[in-house]
Parts: sequence; C-alpha cells; structure tokens
Amino acid sequence: MFTFFQINELMHVTIPVMLLPDDFRAYSKIKIDNHLFNKENMPSHFKVKEYCPMVFRNLRERFGIDDLDYKESLTRSQPLPDDSSGKSGAKFYLSYDKIFIIKTLTSEEVERMHSFLKHYHPVYIGEEAKQKLMETLTADVDFLTKLHLMDYSLLLGIHEVERGEQELQRERELEAENPQDSDESESGSGLENRTLGFTTPPDSPNAVAQFLREHSLQYEGGIIPELDIYAIPSCDTAPVKEIYFIAIIDVLTHYGVKKQAAKAAKTVKYGSNVDGISTCDPDQYAKRFLEFMSKAIE
Repeated sequence: MFTFFQINELMHVTIPVMLLPDDFRAYSKIKIDNHLFNKENMPSHFKVKEYCPMVFRNLRERFGIDDLDYKESLTRSQPLPDDSSGKSGAKFYLSYDKIFIIKTLTSEEVERMHSFLKHYHPVYIGEEAKQKLMETLTADVDFLTKLHLMDYSLLLGIHEVERGEQELQRERELEAENPQDSDESESGSGLENRTLGFTTPPDSPNAVAQFLREHSLQYEGGIIPELDIYAIPSCDTAPVKEIYFIAIIDVLTHYGVKKQAAKAAKTVKYGSNVDGISTCDPDQYAKRFLEFMSKAIE
C-alpha cells in the first residue's frame, strides 16, 4: 500500500537534473491507524518510512525500471516469503511476478547505506577536467564574493551521448525516407541553423564552423568539441557516457542588511554552526558551494 502511495506521489514531483545533499537526507513517512479492519493481516497501528525517495527513483531510472511496473510488481499481490536466508538472519520476499527480491535491513545497515548512497551519483569527468573546472568555478565564485553576492546555484545540463546518437540516427533514417521533406525543412530547422546567418569566405573561422556543423553527425551525439567549448565530456571510466554543461545561475542576491538580520536570527535560534544555517555571508557560502562541487565531481 505504501509503495502504491509513494509512486503516485513521485509522479507529481519534478525530476531534478542533479541530486542535492538534502535528497540524501530526505524521507517520507505515513502513519496507519486501522480500527476493526484487516486485523488478520496487519497490525492496528503502524508507521511506514521510505528513505531518500528521489535518490531511489533515480537509481530505478538508471537501471531502466519503470515506476508503474515497479508499483504493479509490489502492490498487485502480496509479496511471497522466501525460505532462504543469509547469515544475518534477514528475511527475503519475492514480488508476485518474481521480478523483485525484497530484503529486510537492520537499523545499523540502514545507517551504513546512508553513508555510501551518495557515492552512486557523482559527475564523472576525470581528474584533469575536474581541476580545470574547479579553477574556473573558484574564479567565478571569488568574483561573486567580492560583489557580496550569495544564494547562487549551479545549473547542470546532462547530454546522454548514446541517446543523442540514437536520435540523430532516427533523423537520418527519416530524411532518407522523405528526402523532399528534408530539403524543405532545412531552412526552418536542423543542425545547419546553428551557423551564423550570413555567407563567409572559405578561409574564415565562420566557414570552418559552418563546415563542422554541416558534418556534425559524425560527432558523438551531435556535440562538436571545436564549437561547444563549454561541453565537458565524462571520463572514459564513467559508467554512462555523458557530456555536461555547467553554469552558475541566480547570481543577483545581495548580502545586505536583510540577509544579515536573517542570519543573526537563525544563529540565535540554531546556534553558530554555519553548516546548519541556510543564510550565511558570501565567504561562507562560497566555501560551502565549492566544497559541495568538489565532492560531487570525480
């Protein structure tokens, strides 16, 4: 029942591009009070708690598990107990369609899971690219700090190379099947429209750019390294081949009297621990921002 409820709730939650630290601390809990109902199978009063719902939805997505299929497997019929058990004494259950295995965990195991769960979700770009990116971010953050700005955010765009290649391949197949439609649409859409809107001499940089764009299908997922200079490819050892586009946004919040008063009020209420206060001065915010980025990127 809780799985049914939680999946329905998640369907109304926007999927984030990047999981944030709060997602690894989040949980959803419901309290069940039954009075003279289903007492043969369930206790009258109990609570059900789901840890990190956004994180586990992301994991299901990575493994190609559809949420509706997941809900159907676990809620259509009662899970079946499995007689096999490990040395820990944990209990195992099978979904009615025998697609999923459910294993009970102790509170200590749940705590241990929280300690390494975030390591499933780094951005993989390699040490050299990470060093260059952190140098750029540090320079940008130093500039914002000098202007007494805070509360900025990181915008992360993720381009899936394999998916991009598949979409380009489908476009090529459609163009081959309908060459007339393809010719008519060239002026209104397509990769050629990424060029500048005027003719250039053959030896000019713009002519080189136009040539690269017109031949962009030979590049992975349509990304052209010579032109898309802000694109950061994932490293060779990354589990999924991706290209990242990163930018700092929301840079207009000034740390003035209003923010200083908010910080003072929260310090009185929660103590002086900066990590527990969302409103902090630009230097503290910059340090927190860069530390998070350094941990999130590998």
